[in-house]
Amino acid sequence: MLPYFKKYVIWCCVVAVAVPVVTSTAYAAVTGTIMAASLPGLIGLLVLLFGSMMAAQSFFGRKADERTEAMLARYNDQCDPEGLTDAATEVVVAMQQPYNVMASWFLTYYAQALLDEGKTDRARAIEEAMLRSIDAAKNDSIRLGVLMNAVPLVTKTQGAAAALALVERGLDIVPTLQQGPQTSDPLKFLNDQKTLLQAAVAHDDAALRSLYGRVHDDAALPMRIRVESAWKEAQACHGLGDVARERECLEFVASNGGRLALVAPARKQLAALA
Repeated sequence: MLPYFKKYVIWCCVVAVAVPVVTSTAYAAVTGTIMAASLPGLIGLLVLLFGSMMAAQSFFGRKADERTEAMLARYNDQCDPEGLTDAATEVVVAMQQPYNVMASWFLTYYAQALLDEGKTDRARAIEEAMLRSIDAAKNDSIRLGVLMNAVPLVTKTQGAAAALALVERGLDIVPTLQQGPQTSDPLKFLNDQKTLLQAAVAHDDAALRSLYGRVHDDAALPMRIRVESAWKEAQACHGLGDVARERECLEFVASNGGRLALVAPARKQLAALA
């Protein structure tokens, strides 16, 4: 995420230039000669330039990753969409179209947070840009990565059928990539999404209750994902007439959903069950 933190990028450049400048100045003061005047001295300056640049990129890259994780944790772990959107302005502004895999990965969370805030138009604009970025991708690896990141967002904005079509497109891309361990996770993700989305399109409440129930009950997953799954599971339980489990799911959403948009309708549905 370092390229999207402009202040950190500037600091990388400052460090890369400052180290050889300070060193060459000190060398001249001590020896009375210009460091770059000799071949060994020139090589030394270049080593300092590239070495300090790499060190700065490593340091500020970690700082950028830490800030990114903290922003996403506000949404995914604390269920606070505004905590993400308020903090992410600098990062989002720096992301240019067509989006690459890294940008689309961040933006899929950001756009979903916008949906939770009721800012549908802004979320849809990001979604449309992501879909255009799939077509504009330089190769199938980038195309697949952006596509996979778009699936959760498309599911929320356009529904299961549209998301399923996107997943099918992704499954068509996978065979074009070099086969190996790097293709196993994308294939698993796409197949898992296909199973879930097919059940949603078919209105198979029994399958949906089982699929979403496993996510809802998995304490290792981020709370937002569990809350959203509990909401979906509650709808499936409603269709199956399982009032007890529906109430349990709705109570989980109401208790753990924080500032997510699902909390209000969950409480309303709970009141109707009382």
